[in-house]
Amino acid sequence: MKGGQRLVENELRRSLGVSRAPIRESFRILERDGFITRVPRKGTFVRKITKKDIEENFPIRASLESLAAKLAIPHLSSGDISEMEEAFEGMKKTAEDKPASLRIAVYLL
Repeated sequence: MKGGQRLVENELRRSLGVSRAPIRESFRILERDGFITRVPRKGTFVRKITKKDIEENFPIRASLESLAAKLAIPHLSSGDISEMEEAFEGMKKTAEDKPASLRIAVYLL
């Protein structure tokens, strides 16, 4: 879903085939975690991610993902490694057609 997109409870309920309760609980959690915004008498919207959000969160996420990778290494099979190599190659190919900043981010992985 795109930033700024309106989330309509009834549409989500129908498309996901669930009752209102799980949708409302999900909205509550997503709002608490800052992923959606509720505007009185207007609706619920996907929060737009700003450049500032990325600049503030990227270093933390990079550190956590690096630690997770180091801890996972002893538990990886050769099949897991092959899958990751394939995924990385796919990301590199996708990034080739993108702006330089995205290509740099992919190659930093």
